[in-house]
Amino acid sequence: MSKLKEIQRIDPIPEDEFGYDKFVTKSAKDAEKIKQEKENFQGTDFLWAESKNGNMVRVIAYDEDEPIGYLALKKFKDAWKVYTIGVRPAARGKGIASKLYDFAISKTKL
Repeated sequence: MSKLKEIQRIDPIPEDEFGYDKFVTKSAKDAEKIKQEKENFQGTDFLWAESKNGNMVRVIAYDEDEPIGYLALKKFKDAWKVYTIGVRPAARGKGIASKLYDFAISKTKL
């Protein structure tokens, strides 16, 4: 059961302007330069990659080694705040964003 109480859905940026497939893939490549070891949480594999300076965390969700979602956290006082989130269009509607939030909540204080 998700600990997340509410997610405000906003209209996604049109694919031709931004491209969430590219966004998630690039974010995963950046995170994998920091760390490669994944953790399983709620039946999904995640990568938790903290920046060297400790001010940012990249969280990647995978489906069979394919990155499908991305969550960035930035240091905020004594906790973290969500900086950005993205889910590939093909993976939307499957609870990936909620799992990204739940995984982050399980690892740290938001």
